Amino acid sequence: MPFNVLFHPCVMDMNLCSVEDVNAHRSGQAEGMTINLTDAHHPDVVAAVWKLREILERMPRQLYAQAVAMTEAVCEVFELGQLYFCQRWPGELARFRWVVDAKNREKITEYEYWWKEAVMPLIQSRSLREPMKMLKGGDYSAYRRHFPEGPLGEHLGIPQEKGVNLKLIFRELEFAESSTSIGLQIADILTNALRRALSGRLGREGWSGLADLTIHQREGAIVLKNLGRPSGFTARPYGRVLCEINAGGRSLLVARKRTR
Repeated sequence: MPFNVLFHPCVMDMNLCSVEDVNAHRSGQAEGMTINLTDAHHPDVVAAVWKLREILERMPRQLYAQAVAMTEAVCEVFELGQLYFCQRWPGELARFRWVVDAKNREKITEYEYWWKEAVMPLIQSRSLREPMKMLKGGDYSAYRRHFPEGPLGEHLGIPQEKGVNLKLIFRELEFAESSTSIGLQIADILTNALRRALSGRLGREGWSGLADLTIHQREGAIVLKNLGRPSGFTARPYGRVLCEINAGGRSLLVARKRTR
């Protein structure tokens, strides 16, 4: 694949939500994990899901917020990546490799174990409620060949005859150190630049180029996630920086597909 960087960050301003907001959000997520379990499920499945719920319920709030942001970012990248590559290098959709910055070089932490086990069913359920956008005329031949649709089972609790089993999409998911991954090093540089820009610790000449690495979207290139009540991000101190970055970005469509 030609070397290409797409920057699609998820930003969460923790000053916009209270401790009660985070606790309520986490409790709702925990309840949702087990709400569809019945006696018809295999005991091993029931035990595994309850184990994940128990880990979630005792997870520190800051790690839970990170888990929500990471899941949101993965959903967006999965969808945008397909829309982008189906027009340019469709053969790249035959394989997905996910690399996450590890928190402990010796072993996977309890938080990482939870996220790795939970991210697939969370995104699978979301994809059935909100089907992924696909581009009419896009080349999805490699994707469909390697990730065919099939029965998903009733355990998701959502009526659906078939879909893509996301276990295949997330089959190659690993936690690695940034020192061994060029991709993680690039992600670290970009996210640190954005964090400093939004906190007012980086001048415009340092962050103005970030927009050129994003995909221009009507709702903005940067995903804004809030665990509390809806609020206006543009009124925040970083609103000007956010608006300028979101106003830029490259077109998702190739030239021949662009319309007014």
